[in-house]
Amino acid sequence: IHQHFMLVPSLTVAENVALGMKSSRGALLDLDRVRVRVNELSERYHLKVDPDVPIWQLAVGEQQRVEIVRALYKGAALLILDEPTAVLTPGEVDDFFRVLRQMRDDGHLLVFISHKLHEVLAISDRITVLRDGARVDTIPTSSASKLMLAQMMVGRPVVLEYDRPPCVPGAEKLRLDHVSALNDRGAQGMNEISLTVNAGEIVGVAGVSGNGQHELAQVIAGLRPCSNGTITVNGQNITNKSARALHRCGLAYIPEERMIDGVIRDFSVAENLILHDHAHERYARGGFFLRFRQIAAACEEA
Repeated sequence: IHQHFMLVPSLTVAENVALGMKSSRGALLDLDRVRVRVNELSERYHLKVDPDVPIWQLAVGEQQRVEIVRALYKGAALLILDEPTAVLTPGEVDDFFRVLRQMRDDGHLLVFISHKLHEVLAISDRITVLRDGARVDTIPTSSASKLMLAQMMVGRPVVLEYDRPPCVPGAEKLRLDHVSALNDRGAQGMNEISLTVNAGEIVGVAGVSGNGQHELAQVIAGLRPCSNGTITVNGQNITNKSARALHRCGLAYIPEERMIDGVIRDFSVAENLILHDHAHERYARGGFFLRFRQIAAACEEA
């Protein structure tokens, strides 16, 4: 299971699972049988995967379930998981680990690659630490600790805990009043959400993937229409304003699909850096002719 999922967004879950597999009907598709098997695997491992939903309509955590179902469908005895929790919420990680433990109990062999020490300690039976491409050691999980693993990973003593001063919130910066929005399927994605965020504080939003977090972030960022309620930034009503207008208000957005929605992989770091401001006089003469030296200098400074 790849860190960046290898699914075809325009195809359904069943079609993605069947992709590359021989059909039981020769030249004809047997998606009806695939759907039945996907539902059986979803039921057995509590994965909650709808075989008829297109991949592009699924949140990241749901897409990972499809990857697991596809591996199980192919009868994989050995499963290698590359940073599988990188895009999951803590609640999703707990659900995911329950699936992995059941797979282990069913006789599957799992290789779990991660740098998140608490997760490695929670899920593994043995731990191998790599550094600079070489094996440092292999130890039973029962005798390992976070501090020991961290020192093995970096080759020196590390500090895992820091003293943090208490949060002193400042002025209100963001307010949502009874905000609602539809999801990609045209159903209610989020309903009557109200919250405030003040300067100097971090507000966490928790929930299993597919329960409105994706829609909430996109509505605030101006990438999804708000069907009800109001959103204000610094006291200014920004409801359903353009993404450019929100950027000028000082709002930035880091999406969950960073490699798809966050950056253009064919562009350099400098070119990605100016995507928002490419027409600014600092980076372009007359809004059209790029100033490459200034762009490179701004990238180096950042």
